[in-house]
Amino acid sequence: MGTRYTREGLAGAVAGARRVSEVITALGGEVTDGSRAYAWRLIRAWGIDATHLEREGMRHTEERLRKTVAASVSINETVRRLGIDPVGGNQAHIGRRIARLGIPTTHFTVSGRRSRRSAGRDLLVLDSPDRGRRPPGRLRTALLAAGVPEECGMCGVGPVWCGKALRLEVDHVSGDWWDNRPENLRLLCPNCHATTDTYRGRKRAAVAR
Repeated sequence: MGTRYTREGLAGAVAGARRVSEVITALGGEVTDGSRAYAWRLIRAWGIDATHLEREGMRHTEERLRKTVAASVSINETVRRLGIDPVGGNQAHIGRRIARLGIPTTHFTVSGRRSRRSAGRDLLVLDSPDRGRRPPGRLRTALLAAGVPEECGMCGVGPVWCGKALRLEVDHVSGDWWDNRPENLRLLCPNCHATTDTYRGRKRAAVAR
């Protein structure tokens, strides 16, 4: 990035702006999809209150997406070139759009795709309590890579709610957090997850009493 931000400077710019592009301009940066994504990452990492900022949609036309795919060797690189945070949900979304548009990806390197699928298979197994919990983010990524729809398994809401990103949570149906087999996992929105018997160990705590 051409512009280096300090927490104090970024917080001040955020406080006086209506959208993240104004923040970037105020700090002397060039407004691009990449600089927007970078600024948002720092805002989140530094815990800066940006609830008043209006989200600016990053429009990825078919023409731009085709050019970006042609210049990349993987979905991960495509997402990064588009200036999007390369988390699993974003990669899955862009991957589905590429497939819908029929954009060729035969030039993508196979090793990256195989390693991610293999890593996902290694996670989605019956594990042992002795090995500790698997990070929910990795489980969510593995489920999406395995083809699980990115929507709440109870109410059907997707990764966007009222124009804002919604992080779906991983629920262990049986309450056994070491059982990471696909049939024991489901994606739920925070509201539906909080109503389940297994939320935050609720079921196991009740049994212990």
